[in-house]
Amino acid sequence: MKIAIDSGHNCHPDIGCSGLYPKYPTEDMLTKELGKLVISKLNAKGHEAFSVTPSSATSVGNSLLKRCNKANAEDAELYVSLHFNCFNKSANGTEVYYASHPPPYTPLTLPPT
Repeated sequence: MKIAIDSGHNCHPDIGCSGLYPKYPTEDMLTKELGKLVISKLNAKGHEAFSVTPSSATSVGNSLLKRCNKANAEDAELYVSLHFNCFNKSANGTEVYYASHPPPYTPLTLPPT
């Protein structure tokens, strides 16, 4: 299966939350590391997993558009977006969003930015 991995919030200006872990002070640093591990594990299991996280963007909307465009260009069958969250000292957690479409695959789209 072709799986697009989106390490959420790691393209300036949207770096996500901060203060999660001393080794990874921002969400973007942590999701990049997790994304690498997930891709490695999925590929070892015989899947074709790849990153759709852009290296640069002009806005959050532009970053999201680039992610979807890359997943569509690679004909991803599953799109997984990884997130770590923090609100205050007592509210935090993780989120994993996914989207898949049965054949024929429907491209992921976003409204124009």
